[in-house]
Amino acid sequence: MRCSVFIKNLNSFIEDGLPYDLHDSMKKHMESCSDCRNKYETEEFINNNLRQAFSIDEIDFKSSRVEIIKNIDKKRYGKSPIKKLRYHMEKYKSVYGICTAAVIFFILVMPSVWGSLRSNLGDSLGINKYSIGSFNAIKNVDKKPGKILAKEIIGDYTLVIKKYTNSGEVVMQLVDNKDNVVYNDNLQKDFGQKINFDNEFTIHAIDYNGDGKLEFAIGQPNSDTGLFRYILYTVDKNKIEIVNFNVIMLVGEHIKGEYSPVLESNGYNSLVMTLYNDENRAIKMLYIWDRKEKQYRFERDLAVGEDSNNVTTFIKNMLPNNISIKEATPWLAAENNKYFACIEGKGPEGRKDGIGKVYIRDSDSSSMWSLDIPGKEKEQLSPTYIHWLDNERLYVIVENDKSSVPTGGAVYIVNVEDGKTTLFYKSMSTQEQILSITQNGYASEMIIKVFEDANFNKFHLERVTSSLSNPSASKAELIN
Repeated sequence: MRCSVFIKNLNSFIEDGLPYDLHDSMKKHMESCSDCRNKYETEEFINNNLRQAFSIDEIDFKSSRVEIIKNIDKKRYGKSPIKKLRYHMEKYKSVYGICTAAVIFFILVMPSVWGSLRSNLGDSLGINKYSIGSFNAIKNVDKKPGKILAKEIIGDYTLVIKKYTNSGEVVMQLVDNKDNVVYNDNLQKDFGQKINFDNEFTIHAIDYNGDGKLEFAIGQPNSDTGLFRYILYTVDKNKIEIVNFNVIMLVGEHIKGEYSPVLESNGYNSLVMTLYNDENRAIKMLYIWDRKEKQYRFERDLAVGEDSNNVTTFIKNMLPNNISIKEATPWLAAENNKYFACIEGKGPEGRKDGIGKVYIRDSDSSSMWSLDIPGKEKEQLSPTYIHWLDNERLYVIVENDKSSVPTGGAVYIVNVEDGKTTLFYKSMSTQEQILSITQNGYASEMIIKVFEDANFNKFHLERVTSSLSNPSASKAELIN
């Protein structure tokens, strides 16, 4: 006997409803097949429990499990959704009849009632009844969007600033590519006053601190003083947040009609804001992004004339071929081995006290020259690190050697043939030191030591990756 035949006749076997020969074959099959024997024992156990459960006051429950299943109302308990719906409709047909009559009555009577209501409501509110498309239109008339003041695509969303027509409410929204508003912010709430934009404007979204998120400033004239206040926002995934500035409001200069200015920054960790003191005098203040605390901290006022765009120049001075070079870093060859460069006077690591200079040697002509910084002794400026960008241009890190721990500094790209200099990166902070820079394809990588205390005892390292074509667009990360 096959197992499939056994299982098909198992219930009848348990209920003793099989012919003798088939019954005997089932018993013999169980003796040779452990799987079918286990199924029989399980079914027999269930059948016995059912019999005990339905035995009341010594009255034996005679119906078999097969008969119980046969007597279940298939319309009521069937799995088919159509059967369930048919049973439900049949059971509650009187209720559905009443509801259908009520809907028909409402459809026939409501137009005349609504016409009267609309007429009376329009007269009482002074609204032309023919201008009202629905009652909801009256409820939301004050929310009707007016002019879009600014729009900018940021990542996967469009940043929109709009002003509602009658209320004057100004909102800032993030809209996805299906025109769904995923974030909505009331600018009045942020500034604590009525918002007034006289014209459309452009939102300038820039990653000022190298954290991979775009920031943008929004400004408004203070209702009390008339001076402009700026709030710096950042777009984080699908929401807009105020960047922690210790003090959220920044009072700054304003170009007429420009409500979202480009802030002065090195693209890595600094922002320079022109603020105004009690005497209404402009003061440039430097804020540095604390990558651990994730907030801008005020560092210092900038001195008059101190600007992140000031560029140190290098002058080419030819030297005798037999000149003696002392306390120098190892000669560093360009990729084609035509030019070699070193820093003289700073020791093998480039960190010895004193003012050094960059020396260049041409292997083809055996000529030598230096790249000097004018006024370097007065300003205590010295190169501390070099790395070839290509066969003619050299990265040069320049630091101020006035203190025992040189901080600040800048990275320049210097053409060794004519001394032409381009500022690549300038540190504005007195709490950081540029250690090295390397080039990998079109990207540069700087390692910067950031001091966490005024005594320069505690520090961490940060890696800053920049594009050669756009060094202000940097990406920074903690190393330790």
